[in-house]
Amino acid sequence: MIPVASLQAYSDLLAPFRWAPVGNNLLIPAQVSEYIRQGCLSCEWTPDCLVFVRDVGSHAYLYFSARGEDARLPELPLDKPLILPLVTRGATGAKGMEALALANGFRHLQTHNFMVVRAQDFVPPQPPAWQPERVTDPDLLHRVHAYMIRYVTGIIEPFPALEELAAFWVYAIRDPGTGEPVAGTLLKPFRSSFLVEHVFTKPTCRGRGLATAVLGYAMGDAFSREPTGIVISWVDGENHPSIALHRRLGAVDSGKRSVQYVRL
Repeated sequence: MIPVASLQAYSDLLAPFRWAPVGNNLLIPAQVSEYIRQGCLSCEWTPDCLVFVRDVGSHAYLYFSARGEDARLPELPLDKPLILPLVTRGATGAKGMEALALANGFRHLQTHNFMVVRAQDFVPPQPPAWQPERVTDPDLLHRVHAYMIRYVTGIIEPFPALEELAAFWVYAIRDPGTGEPVAGTLLKPFRSSFLVEHVFTKPTCRGRGLATAVLGYAMGDAFSREPTGIVISWVDGENHPSIALHRRLGAVDSGKRSVQYVRL
């Protein structure tokens, strides 16, 4: 595979493959620049398919442009699971891409719903017994990070490393008796939008509304800083409690879906 060294190199590699393809899940320039900075983006191709590979260690993501549903993906020298992420809108959003994925040995892994909360639709939760807070103390940040790695499940994207948390707003609820974090969430600001990265509640504290409280506090803080902003979240389509939580706070389903296929 050929490493991608710059955004210009990415554009040059892509140029010969800009047909009227069956579809693509190509990266936006900001993502390309970030992955080049991380040194994890490379590419390979066949006559009818160009593939960019983002290797994250335990697995790799594929982004491609293909000429038709019968296009064959190139052989990749990777002994690890391959994840093919697609974004669709509606039931028929990317049938050609899905057919191509299945024809190349992938199977459906999971689907996430794209949920959106606008400031005017935000419904603040009832004040909780234990007060949420924005986390800035390095020691508490370290503990919240450790709890998130322990309790956040069902994710594919690698969890942010501790040194990467500077790009996030971190919120938590602490047990007033022990001071330990029992619920928390991350928001990643981007222009006037905020992406909910993860929400966790310690198993022994679930069922008390703490996830609603901490996420609602985070949303309220975001809207106080960006009154015209939006909070967005990719929610596992099978995680009905999480979908209900987001709806209680005013989120609506945009109809957009993130579908992931895997080949082991």
